[in-house]
Amino acid sequence: MLKKRRFVICLIIGIVLFSCKDSTDKLTLQENLPIQGEEYTLSYTPVNSDLNGPIKMVYVFDYWEPIYSANHGPDKLFENVLSTGDDRATTIDMAKSGDNWEATIAIPDNVCLLSWYFTDGENNDYNNKKTYTSYIYNKKGIPVKNARFRNIDFLEMAKESPERIIDEVKAEVTDYPKNWTSQIIYRRKIFENAETLEELNKEMVNARKDYDSMVKNFGESDSLKQVLAAWLIDYGRNVYRPVQKLAKNSQEEFMEIMATVPLENQWGSMKQYYTSMVEGENLRRENIAFMRNIKGNSAPDFEFETIDGKKGKLSDYRGNYMLLEFWSVGCGPCIAEIPNLKETLEKFGPKGFDILSICTTRNMAEDKFIEFMDEKEITWTTVLEGDDPSISKRYKIYGVPTFFLIDPEGKVVNLGAEIRGERLGKKLSEFYQS
Repeated sequence: MLKKRRFVICLIIGIVLFSCKDSTDKLTLQENLPIQGEEYTLSYTPVNSDLNGPIKMVYVFDYWEPIYSANHGPDKLFENVLSTGDDRATTIDMAKSGDNWEATIAIPDNVCLLSWYFTDGENNDYNNKKTYTSYIYNKKGIPVKNARFRNIDFLEMAKESPERIIDEVKAEVTDYPKNWTSQIIYRRKIFENAETLEELNKEMVNARKDYDSMVKNFGESDSLKQVLAAWLIDYGRNVYRPVQKLAKNSQEEFMEIMATVPLENQWGSMKQYYTSMVEGENLRRENIAFMRNIKGNSAPDFEFETIDGKKGKLSDYRGNYMLLEFWSVGCGPCIAEIPNLKETLEKFGPKGFDILSICTTRNMAEDKFIEFMDEKEITWTTVLEGDDPSISKRYKIYGVPTFFLIDPEGKVVNLGAEIRGERLGKKLSEFYQS
């Protein structure tokens, strides 16, 4: 029988709760901390709450979803506990013991974090909707391996500072120096936080010293070599960032200075660059407004002529779903979408789905464009705007690729990143099934 350990939790006096706001806070180590693979008892005293009993506890291990789909920000984190699926949250009856309610649960293997709240079926005790998160501890009294590493997602969702996140991973590295994943993440966060090229280079020197130290302590291995390799990649990814920041600062100062000079007094390359930047910024704002308002409304109609002389209008596609795509020959992400568009058209074309592509590439000979289409096996209707970007202007296109999924009535139902890659096929599956 697994040895039981008692972990008393009072919502008035927080015991062993992880604090996101104090990077220097050290959790008090108790003899009765929960351990992986063993049972322990939680005790709850409903002081100043609306719970009357019988009381149940809802608990979740590693409660957040993948970071791209979870709620973010300190005021939103608790929603992740409430919205966790039934397959992840567990509700357990608590037994009355004097003034307390108790329940025994088991900490499974490979669990790092725990969240919980209490309910009587009608009322809930959320302790002012704080996110109850605690490490799972091992027999040595330290958080189990990867607890702090897994907690990075939580800290980023809470919008904690880079310094706080680095401290968190550093503690994981200190307790588990052979945890290569944490070693990689620790150095990656340091590189990402470096403000200058000098600081970045200094950290790379420190990284090599750390590597030499690990080789000395643990011996050279293929796994350890790849830790250094990962550091080199992360260093390379960040090496241009300080330069880009300087360039951005100089550009902003340039715009501020030129804004004080009347247009009639501007001349040469300064005037040309300034006016192009102003036009670009205006277009960016128009694009944001257009993309925000177009969803759910009718797609603006337009006439077009394809490279082989075929004429038509966007409204000709009414009656079924269609994709309106803006792209460019020199755009890598645009070219990467072509295989997915082929597959989607092959799957849903028999149902009536079609694609209309507007190529925004300028100064390209028609025969070269036809050659390119044949090479990429683009079979759907394609328009080369050339020097007449009237359609792009109508749709306030700022960057490519840009997608609009239009329903049979001519209304935009999805756009942009919502229908990039495999998401397009998933959306169409939903629409055609319904």
